[in-house]
Amino acid sequence: MPHRAFFAFLMPSLLAMVLFILLPLFSVGYQSLFSPPRDIETISEICSTNFLTGVRSCEQTISMEKVEGTNVFRGLDFFCGRSVLACNELATGWSENTQGVGYFWSKVVLNLPLYKAMAFTLFYTVLTTPFILALGLVVALVVDNLWRPLRGPTIFASLLPFIVTPLVGSLVLFWMTDNTGGLLYSITNGLAFWADDFSLRASPQATWAVIAVYGVWHVTPFAFVVFYAGLQTVSQDQLEAAMIDGAPRIDRLRYVIIPHLMPLITFVLLIHIMDAFRVLEPIFGFQAAANAQSVSYLIYEHLVLQADKRYGSAAATSVLTIVMVFILLFPVLVRTWRDFRIAAR
Repeated sequence: MPHRAFFAFLMPSLLAMVLFILLPLFSVGYQSLFSPPRDIETISEICSTNFLTGVRSCEQTISMEKVEGTNVFRGLDFFCGRSVLACNELATGWSENTQGVGYFWSKVVLNLPLYKAMAFTLFYTVLTTPFILALGLVVALVVDNLWRPLRGPTIFASLLPFIVTPLVGSLVLFWMTDNTGGLLYSITNGLAFWADDFSLRASPQATWAVIAVYGVWHVTPFAFVVFYAGLQTVSQDQLEAAMIDGAPRIDRLRYVIIPHLMPLITFVLLIHIMDAFRVLEPIFGFQAAANAQSVSYLIYEHLVLQADKRYGSAAATSVLTIVMVFILLFPVLVRTWRDFRIAAR
């Protein structure tokens, strides 16, 4: 294809990426370092004298006067604020800590907003990822070996969790765990014979587990579709050669199928890590903000829920989220690049 034709096809995509990805990233980085001038607090005093008694009384009113001007460089002020990295709070807590690292971690670090949200986000990402990869591969293998007339209905049924939007699915889960007759509430109370009223919303541990299980249920169909498509391209000659050599099913899976699907496994891994770090809808639908807050929920809180909008803190949290996602993706990207270079030789 001529270079001009290639760039003509490529330019719309590049332009969309610049407008909707690159420029917003630069904007977020700028807002994490700069902010408008702070409003000036003005104190006004109004005094009056009682005509009969001659007593003079004064009342003070405080008003905020907006200052117009260019944005001011804040440096790392937003990053070190209590809503983000909480540098001063960590330093004070460590200097006053006399009971060891465990006490400092549980009583100081995990009580700060960002670290509390980061703990849940990492828990959700790390726990759901292997289950999604494994279950997606298992379902794909099962469907691929089904009797052909049954494959269509089975694929349709397997895709239903992914069709349901996260907000609606988590809202249904909230109703199912309701203590006024929810199905899951009744089942768990029947199994938890040691407790009179066992609720999946009562503790942070139970809430985290329910949201993680819901995440696996919702995203596994995506992995299944990708792996099932990849199974259709597996070389039948290699599989037949392995069967002739007497290789059992587990060895054919290990040495033929999984190496063939490895690029797709990497693709699903990258997509899910980026998607898991912005988990938000299940927290709203399950009404779990009291027990589980993600980094995305923390940003939403800065921008919407709080009366005084903290745009700088939200921008700083977004920058740290991007950095954290890049750190998690870096080993996968390095391995992918190495495999690509080896294959290109």
